[in-house]
Order: sequence, then C-alpha cells, then structure tokens
Amino acid sequence: DALQAKQRAEDAKTEIQAQKDRAEDNLQRAIKQEDRAANLAEELQSRLYDYTLIKAKSAFDQNEFFKVRELLSDCLPEPRGWEWNRLNRIVGGAAKLQLAGPAIHAFEASLADSRCFVLDEAGDLRMCELSDGSTLWRRPTNVFGEAIIEVSPTGERMVVHTAPVVCPGQLEVWDVQGRRLWSIALEANTATIGWAAFSADGRNLALSTADLKDREGNVQVHRVDDPTPIWKRRCKGLAVMGFDRDPKRLFVTVVGPYGPIGKSTLSCWNVNEPGEVWSVPRSQTSLSCMTPDGLLLTAGPEHSLQVRDPGTGQIVEELPSSLSGRALDVRMSPDGKYVYTSGVPGNLVVWDWQARSEIYAFPGASGGERFGRPSFTHDGRHIVFAQLKSPLVEIIPVEPAPTEIVLAGHEEAVK
Repeated sequence: DALQAKQRAEDAKTEIQAQKDRAEDNLQRAIKQEDRAANLAEELQSRLYDYTLIKAKSAFDQNEFFKVRELLSDCLPEPRGWEWNRLNRIVGGAAKLQLAGPAIHAFEASLADSRCFVLDEAGDLRMCELSDGSTLWRRPTNVFGEAIIEVSPTGERMVVHTAPVVCPGQLEVWDVQGRRLWSIALEANTATIGWAAFSADGRNLALSTADLKDREGNVQVHRVDDPTPIWKRRCKGLAVMGFDRDPKRLFVTVVGPYGPIGKSTLSCWNVNEPGEVWSVPRSQTSLSCMTPDGLLLTAGPEHSLQVRDPGTGQIVEELPSSLSGRALDVRMSPDGKYVYTSGVPGNLVVWDWQARSEIYAFPGASGGERFGRPSFTHDGRHIVFAQLKSPLVEIIPVEPAPTEIVLAGHEEAVK
C-alpha cells in the first residue's frame, strides 16, 4: 500500500509538472501571438502614418494648409516623427479658439490690444479676450443676421452694421467700455448700409448707404461720437471706402450696376471740395488700404496685389499671386510689414510688403465652412478670422515657423 501511494504521488507530481509545462507552453505561444499582433498593429499604424503623411505633404504642396492641419491631428502620437514635426511647425503656430457664447455672425480683432469684438447669432455685441476666449462684456444690439464689425485703429471705438445684402440696414457705433454712442436705422425695405471706415487717427467715421432698387447711394463723414454728418455726397451705386492718411481725403469704390462682379470706379474725393480729385475704372470691386510710405493698395484679378499712386490712382506695380479667384479685401498689418488679400469663402494670400513677395496662400475651406473677414492681431504676427455660425476662431501665424530638427542619440557633436 505504501509503495502504491508513493507511486500515485509520483504520478500526480509528474502530471502536475506536465500541466505546468503545457501551461508554460501555452503562455509562451500566447506571448508570441501577442507580440505578432503588436508587431502587426505597429506595422499597420506605421503604414497608416506613412499614408497620412503622404496625403498631408500632397495637401501642403497644393497650399491646402487647413487640410494639412486636419491630417496631422489625425495621426496617433506614438508614430509621429521628424516628418510630422516639420510639417506641423511649418503650418503650426496655428490654433482654434472657442469663444464663450453663441455662434458668431461677425468678428473683428482690435489693433490696439489682444481683445476682439463679436456679434453673435442672438444679436449681442461682445468684447472677448483672444488669449483664452473669455467674454469681457456683452450688450444687446438691433443688428441681426449677416453683419460687419470695424474697429478704430486706436481700439477705442467700433461700428457694427448689417451686411450690404441685408435690408433695411442698421448701424451702431460703440465705445470700448460697451456704451452705444449713436445708431442709424434705415426704413425702406430696399435700403442698406454699404460700408463704414475709420480715419487713421480714429476721430472720423465714413459710411455709405444705398437703395438697392434705384441704385442711388450716399457717402457721409461723421465725427466719431456725433450722429450728425459733417459732410455728405450722393453717388450712383453702393460705395465702399477708406481714408487716406489725410482724413480730408477718401478713396471710394462705387460698385457697378451688377454688384461686385461688375465693373466699378475707384475715385479720390476731398471732403472740403466738390467733384473728384481723380477717378479710374476698375474691372472688379475691392477695398483699399494705405501703406506706411503713402502708397495705395487694392486687390486685382486673380488675387494680385495692385500698388497705386495715391495722387492719380494709376497702378505703378502689380504683384501676381499663386491663388486664383476673386479678392474683395486688402489689409496691412499694424507694423507695416505684411499685407493680405482675401475673398470668399475664406481664401487668403499673405504678402511680405518689404520684399514685395507672397509668403503663402490659403485656398479656403473645402468643407463648406464660411469664414469672416480676417484681422491682423495688434502685434502683426498672426491673422485671426472666425468660422461663421460657430463659436470657433482660427489663429494662424503670418509667417510659417522655421523648421527645427532635434538629432538624438549622437555621442559626438554634429558638424
């Protein structure tokens, strides 16, 4: 009996060891399968990363920077290498900021500080902080629907008005403390506000109104805090305008009978004298701006940048763009270093003014988004624009960041 018991114990011990060995074999096979699965997942992740980088590089070559940023953000953190970092830095420095409150209908950044002004879908005017998206104050207005905000160069006053497609038009002038100073409410169902612009010193405000039915319009100039115009003149059509450095002179574009797609005229008016100082025909409509050295800039065909003599209106230089399409706006940065031309639906060309060369171009959003009028930040280093009918604001660098590559693993200095 004792021998049989000993034998049974030995057999049990042998069986236990066999089970242990089988369990160890199963564990090793499972580990190998897990390793193969991990290697396969890593290989698939690497292939997906390579494929995404190829698509991002293709989008970059076509100047589709919005698409590049979307593709880069889709890459998982683990496989990101120097290629990802290079593209991210070139189109980087960009950010999306969500402003507190309802969706945006109009947006403008201040040229005096880091604040911005928003008209939201509820018809409220808000002053927000660009650094964190917080709301500093909020006031109700009588301006609803599509609208435009213009902030004075000093940042002390702003005007918010309905877009030219909205009738009857509404316009309100506010100060930076959130006080409404005066307003205009047009009554006719075909009457609209064309445009509003501040003088360089922020003391005067020019605005235009028009009746879209009979194509008759007015351009008038106000002291910024006074609703009574100090000068007024009729024109045949809808006018957009900007001040010369001399606040007594206006550069006025009167839109032709078929709107922005038709022919128009660019004129220089002196508010103290009748008639025109000069007038030149234009093949398209755009705003204008002045350079620090006293030249007049307008947007030309295919997003070109036209440099004009402010004394005659004649083009003295025209810089071609890599972007096709029609530009409606031209603006210069506060430091006078950069210029942009922009159009619909958010296409944008940024220029180095000193070098007279294009820095880059955004062809606009491909997903149907609508973007508001871009603004330079007060330091001139970024361009800001809102994604309309959403609370999102895009902040992009004026110049792409330089490429930085960190070489790791070298024992000796890289020469």
